[in-house]
Amino acid sequence: MDPVLALALLSLGAFVCVVATGLVYVWAVRPRLLKEEHNQFSTLEQLKQHDVLLRELRSRLRTPPPRPPVPPTRLADIKGIGPVYEKVLHEAGINTFEKLAALTPRQLQELINAPDWRTIDAESWLEQARLFDEWLKDAGEEA
Repeated sequence: MDPVLALALLSLGAFVCVVATGLVYVWAVRPRLLKEEHNQFSTLEQLKQHDVLLRELRSRLRTPPPRPPVPPTRLADIKGIGPVYEKVLHEAGINTFEKLAALTPRQLQELINAPDWRTIDAESWLEQARLFDEWLKDAGEEA
Protein backbone atom coordinates (compact mmCIF):
# COMPACT_ATOMS: atom_id res chain seq x y z
CA MET A 1 0.00 0.00 0.00
CA ASP A 2 1.16 3.41 -0.89
CA PRO A 3 2.37 5.32 2.19
CA VAL A 4 0.51 8.48 1.12
CA LEU A 5 -2.73 6.55 0.77
CA ALA A 6 -2.19 4.92 4.20
CA LEU A 7 -1.60 8.34 5.73
CA ALA A 8 -4.72 9.71 4.06
CA LEU A 9 -6.83 6.81 5.33
CA LEU A 10 -5.39 7.23 8.82
CA SER A 11 -6.17 10.94 8.75
CA LEU A 12 -9.67 10.23 7.48
CA GLY A 13 -10.21 7.72 10.30
CA ALA A 14 -9.01 10.25 12.90
CA PHE A 15 -11.31 12.89 11.38
CA VAL A 16 -14.29 10.53 11.54
CA CYS A 17 -13.48 9.79 15.20
CA VAL A 18 -13.31 13.51 16.03
CA VAL A 19 -16.58 14.20 14.20
CA ALA A 20 -18.28 11.25 15.90
CA THR A 21 -17.05 12.41 19.30
CA GLY A 22 -18.32 15.93 18.56
CA LEU A 23 -21.72 14.60 17.50
CA VAL A 24 -21.99 12.47 20.64
CA TYR A 25 -21.14 15.56 22.72
CA VAL A 26 -23.66 17.77 20.90
CA TRP A 27 -26.49 15.22 20.92
CA ALA A 28 -26.01 13.44 24.23
CA VAL A 29 -23.63 15.12 26.64
CA ARG A 30 -24.23 18.86 26.06
CA PRO A 31 -28.03 18.77 26.61
CA ARG A 32 -27.51 16.94 29.90
CA LEU A 33 -24.88 19.48 30.97
CA LEU A 34 -27.15 22.38 30.01
CA LYS A 35 -30.00 20.84 31.98
CA GLU A 36 -27.78 20.40 35.05
CA GLU A 37 -26.55 23.99 34.66
CA HIS A 38 -30.15 25.20 34.45
CA ASN A 39 -31.07 23.21 37.55
CA GLN A 40 -28.13 24.70 39.41
CA PHE A 41 -29.20 28.18 38.31
CA SER A 42 -32.77 27.53 39.49
CA THR A 43 -31.46 26.26 42.80
CA LEU A 44 -29.29 29.35 43.16
CA GLU A 45 -32.28 31.61 42.47
CA GLN A 46 -34.36 29.68 45.01
CA LEU A 47 -31.58 30.03 47.57
CA LYS A 48 -31.48 33.78 46.98
CA GLN A 49 -35.25 34.02 47.46
CA HIS A 50 -35.06 31.96 50.64
CA ASP A 51 -32.24 34.17 51.88
CA VAL A 52 -34.40 37.28 51.38
CA LEU A 53 -37.28 35.63 53.26
CA LEU A 54 -35.00 34.57 56.10
CA ARG A 55 -33.62 38.09 56.46
CA GLU A 56 -37.15 39.48 56.62
CA LEU A 57 -38.17 36.93 59.25
CA ARG A 58 -35.07 37.69 61.32
CA SER A 59 -35.84 41.40 61.27
CA ARG A 60 -39.42 40.67 62.37
CA LEU A 61 -38.13 38.56 65.25
CA ARG A 62 -35.86 41.38 66.40
CA THR A 63 -38.76 43.82 66.42
CA PRO A 64 -40.91 43.37 69.51
CA PRO A 65 -44.59 42.86 68.80
CA PRO A 66 -46.73 45.95 69.18
CA ARG A 67 -48.29 46.37 72.59
CA PRO A 68 -52.05 46.18 72.64
CA PRO A 69 -53.60 49.60 73.18
CA VAL A 70 -54.55 50.43 76.73
CA PRO A 71 -58.30 50.72 76.84
CA PRO A 72 -59.40 54.22 77.70
CA THR A 73 -60.46 54.88 81.24
CA ARG A 74 -64.21 54.80 81.55
CA LEU A 75 -64.82 58.04 83.38
CA ALA A 76 -68.51 57.19 83.15
CA ASP A 77 -67.85 54.61 85.89
CA ILE A 78 -67.88 57.56 88.29
CA LYS A 79 -71.33 58.13 89.70
CA GLY A 80 -72.73 61.31 88.14
CA ILE A 81 -70.59 61.27 84.98
CA GLY A 82 -72.57 60.13 81.98
CA PRO A 83 -71.56 59.81 78.33
CA VAL A 84 -72.01 63.53 77.65
CA TYR A 85 -69.75 64.69 80.50
CA GLU A 86 -67.30 61.89 79.76
CA LYS A 87 -67.01 63.15 76.17
CA VAL A 88 -66.46 66.72 77.40
CA LEU A 89 -63.69 65.54 79.72
CA HIS A 90 -62.04 63.43 77.01
CA GLU A 91 -62.10 66.36 74.58
CA ALA A 92 -60.36 68.44 77.27
CA GLY A 93 -57.62 65.80 77.51
CA ILE A 94 -58.87 64.31 80.77
CA ASN A 95 -58.90 60.64 79.88
CA THR A 96 -57.63 58.94 83.02
CA PHE A 97 -58.74 58.83 86.65
CA GLU A 98 -55.34 60.23 87.60
CA LYS A 99 -55.79 63.33 85.43
CA LEU A 100 -59.33 63.83 86.71
CA ALA A 101 -58.22 63.45 90.34
CA ALA A 102 -55.51 66.11 89.79
CA LEU A 103 -58.14 68.78 89.05
CA THR A 104 -59.58 71.15 91.59
CA PRO A 105 -63.37 71.34 91.99
CA ARG A 106 -63.33 74.77 90.36
CA GLN A 107 -61.32 73.53 87.32
CA LEU A 108 -63.72 70.62 86.94
CA GLN A 109 -66.79 72.88 87.05
CA GLU A 110 -65.23 75.18 84.45
CA LEU A 111 -64.47 72.23 82.16
CA ILE A 112 -67.94 70.74 82.48
CA ASN A 113 -69.65 74.14 82.16
CA ALA A 114 -72.95 72.67 83.31
CA PRO A 115 -76.10 74.76 82.88
CA ASP A 116 -77.34 76.62 85.98
CA TRP A 117 -80.26 74.25 86.48
CA ARG A 118 -77.86 71.29 86.59
CA THR A 119 -75.57 70.82 89.56
CA ILE A 120 -72.57 68.55 89.59
CA ASP A 121 -70.96 67.11 92.69
CA ALA A 122 -67.35 67.95 91.77
CA GLU A 123 -66.00 66.90 95.17
CA SER A 124 -67.57 63.46 94.85
CA TRP A 125 -66.32 63.02 91.29
CA LEU A 126 -62.77 63.91 92.29
CA GLU A 127 -62.86 61.60 95.33
CA GLN A 128 -64.19 58.72 93.21
CA ALA A 129 -61.47 59.40 90.62
CA ARG A 130 -58.81 59.28 93.37
CA LEU A 131 -60.19 55.97 94.65
CA PHE A 132 -60.35 54.45 91.15
CA ASP A 133 -56.81 55.66 90.45
CA GLU A 134 -55.46 54.12 93.66
CA TRP A 135 -57.31 50.88 92.99
CA LEU A 136 -55.92 50.61 89.47
CA LYS A 137 -52.38 51.38 90.65
CA ASP A 138 -52.66 48.74 93.37
CA ALA A 139 -53.87 46.28 90.74
CA GLY A 140 -50.80 47.13 88.62
CA GLU A 141 -52.66 48.74 85.73
CA GLU A 142 -52.26 52.15 84.20
CA ALA A 143 -54.80 54.63 85.41
